[in-house]
Amino acid sequence: MAQMNQKNPKSKTILIGMTGRIDSTVAAYLLKKQGHNVIGIGILFNKTDEVPSLDPKTGEVIKPYGVQFINDLGRVKGVCDELDIPFYGVHAEDRYQAGVEEFLVAARLGGTTYSPLVFSTRTILEILVEKMVPLKADAVATGNYAKISINQSTGSIGLGQSNDLANDETFQMARIKPSDARHLVLPLSEMRRKEVLKIYSSLNLKNSVSDKEIKGDKVNEILLMEDPRIIKVVEDLSSEDLRRTGSLINYVEDSILGDHEGIHKYFIGQNKVKGKSLASVDPKMQVVKIDPQLGDVYLASPTDLKFTFCELKDFNAGKGKNSSIPVEAHVKFRPDTLKVPCDVYLGNNNSAILEFKEAQKGQIVPGQFVVIYDREGEGAKVIGAGVVNRSGYISDSGERRELPLTNSEKYDVDEDSVKSKKASPFRF
Repeated sequence: MAQMNQKNPKSKTILIGMTGRIDSTVAAYLLKKQGHNVIGIGILFNKTDEVPSLDPKTGEVIKPYGVQFINDLGRVKGVCDELDIPFYGVHAEDRYQAGVEEFLVAARLGGTTYSPLVFSTRTILEILVEKMVPLKADAVATGNYAKISINQSTGSIGLGQSNDLANDETFQMARIKPSDARHLVLPLSEMRRKEVLKIYSSLNLKNSVSDKEIKGDKVNEILLMEDPRIIKVVEDLSSEDLRRTGSLINYVEDSILGDHEGIHKYFIGQNKVKGKSLASVDPKMQVVKIDPQLGDVYLASPTDLKFTFCELKDFNAGKGKNSSIPVEAHVKFRPDTLKVPCDVYLGNNNSAILEFKEAQKGQIVPGQFVVIYDREGEGAKVIGAGVVNRSGYISDSGERRELPLTNSEKYDVDEDSVKSKKASPFRF
């Protein structure tokens, strides 16, 4: 496997996605230092002419709701000026709305989830590659922490974890197109972030940004589906009849806890749930199911939740994978979580089933993007990625269940057990 992100013996024209943040700035600096003709590209997903909101408590500017937004285009251009590289801004608000925002809204109204960081990353790379021809570029680059490789005999593209596992970004890059990945250079692939921070500090830029601010951005982007501001986005982009009102229901007891004012105000995994009347809702209970047709929101204790399998759709496992035998692997459910060991069973129509070595606590929400790796530690390579269709466990009766038994179901099980014993008098 030959690495695509080594130093180039000849100068190339390289377009790099610039955000004004630390990683893209250092990546651009390193490419220029290697002798390349570097062109900075700022991709605008958000409207920059909107008046920023201020936090009433701190007076600080509240960052707009979204993922991979450029909050200050002037600062990005200023960074490029200080690095002595040309800069172009690309308006992509419509593509962001169609490829990310509308899916966010549909997921929230459907009681599922969505992974916007994965698909915004894919869109950024698509746009950079599209600009190669008009700008006569040879390659594109980003400041992501990951490794891209190409198999010289088969031509297949590989995605591997960076040397800095704590800041690895293979999760969000697992859906990029192989045709786009062939043009991609990743200057930070062999570096650790502390080295990047050291280089950034040495540049003494006037248009600098703090590492604390960047970490806050990354956390917000991962938790975008859980950000309360999504409520207004849904209300702005959907009709009122889709935001159904209904009841808050105790799932296990099948009892109504109260009413609510719209399913778009809830997400699976949410606790401290509030409805019209707050008195009867236990703050420790969390949302486990949302019925978009009836408008009902179901709650249960998180201690009752578990899963031992996970069914995936839209699964890409690469070419040449043997579907007749399970593959031992490790899966990540979010960029900020640890890998979990599992067996992967490949199915038809781009499907797969993950079976876990041990029962996992909690829920994996339909619509969640997951990434499969060949190992746990350093040197891990991505071997597949897909979207959760359902997850759950096998009950004692052999039934595949997503949620625990309700009290009425437990009663039915007990009744069946008694009948079974009475119907079989000849027992030893």
